[in-house]
Amino acid sequence: MLVVYLALLILLCGGLCSLLLGRRPAACSAASIAAMAAGALGFFFSLRLLFAAEPIADSLAIPLPLGKCLFMADQFSAAFLLPIFLLSCIGGLLLPARLQAMPPNRVHYGKHGFFFCLLVIGMVLVITAADSVFFLLSWEIMSLAPFFLLSAQDKDSKERFAGWMYLVAAHLGVLPLLLLFAAMGLEAGSTNFAAFADQLHWQNAGLFFVLALIGFGVKTGLFPLHVWMPEAYPAAPGHVAAVLSGAMVNMGLYGLVRVLMLLGAPSVWWAYTLMAVGGISGVSGILAAMTQPDMKRTLAYSSAENMGIIVLALGAGLLAGLHGAFF
Repeated sequence: MLVVYLALLILLCGGLCSLLLGRRPAACSAASIAAMAAGALGFFFSLRLLFAAEPIADSLAIPLPLGKCLFMADQFSAAFLLPIFLLSCIGGLLLPARLQAMPPNRVHYGKHGFFFCLLVIGMVLVITAADSVFFLLSWEIMSLAPFFLLSAQDKDSKERFAGWMYLVAAHLGVLPLLLLFAAMGLEAGSTNFAAFADQLHWQNAGLFFVLALIGFGVKTGLFPLHVWMPEAYPAAPGHVAAVLSGAMVNMGLYGLVRVLMLLGAPSVWWAYTLMAVGGISGVSGILAAMTQPDMKRTLAYSSAENMGIIVLALGAGLLAGLHGAFF
């Protein structure tokens, strides 16, 4: 995990330097260099992890009100870390040109660079968190950062509306996750994901599945929880929209699958629910995308459609596995 820590440290230092430089154009360069350097370092780490036989785990002695700072990364984590670090490189490369093309008196370069780095930090922490409290803290970091990135141009009313729409949706989505992990922690007697995995029987597994589907479905953009996406994507600068559509929406999918893995053997109705929700999201997303005059709104609905198809495939996979177990 030392490579991940180093990548996170580079991002944090680059973001803080960018913030200190304020509105000066050099702030763009600080965030850009940090995002590209950390992205390249993390990408090769993730590529190596993808073919590793054993997961890696570590802990940091950082006090939390509850839980611990536990880290874990396996092959499943690597599949999600790869696009995060790749898009960190691409976003960092595009960031200076995108921001400097905007009116200088309406863009705070330092603030934007800081929150861009913070968004990448939050996503990496979400994927590597091995404790539910630490996971929720990381989820909040990841969820808050885009609010400041969506309004790159100060005093733009459309961007402010998109930012508030996103923020409301993000925090309504986190409520089911708070209930989910609090209930799982009470039942398992621990906030550690390892304790969740050792739990042989969950008394409220069905409720946990529903809470996970709603909470993570907001971030993934499942119908009808996708309302923030058509507003946020057009308001976001190009490099931010790329990270949102190519990496951040994946966080909901990661969380949903990780919770399913922790809950153990699924019920048949879970599979049918995933297939129904995924099918409706996929069909509605592609139909809406075909009618949009704006490319970024098309991208938003296309992202919702892609996530819907993946959730549909996840449900079909669960159903196939259950039928294999039955027969």
